[in-house]
Amino acid sequence: NNNQCIIKGPVPHHKMIEYISRSKIMFLLSKSEGLSLPVIEAIHHNTVPIVLKNGITEKLTDQKILPALDADSKVTTIIERAMEVLSDQDLRHRVIKQNLHLNSKFLNEHQILTENFLQKFS
Repeated sequence: NNNQCIIKGPVPHHKMIEYISRSKIMFLLSKSEGLSLPVIEAIHHNTVPIVLKNGITEKLTDQKILPALDADSKVTTIIERAMEVLSDQDLRHRVIKQNLHLNSKFLNEHQILTENFLQKFS
């Protein structure tokens, strides 16, 4: 059935890609997240991550088309955002395209920084 919503709660790391690859949206509602591998995986699998404003995660996702939610957002606001993304296929495709572009740019910049750091200290 295409109209099902399954809320898994925390997903073990070894199952994360399996769940993300079958989903249209993913929630990352952490208020303090480092470099978020689940968001990178979601973007790679054309899954729209719905995130809170917390720093690094916002740099991986488009903030013009689908801005991060405030950290103190109510559950109803989060559900409304999910319904907006799920009901508007054009919006979902625009977000996916822009997130892929931002994600690629972000990862390339950090790869160059890492390579420069390693060259200095090797």
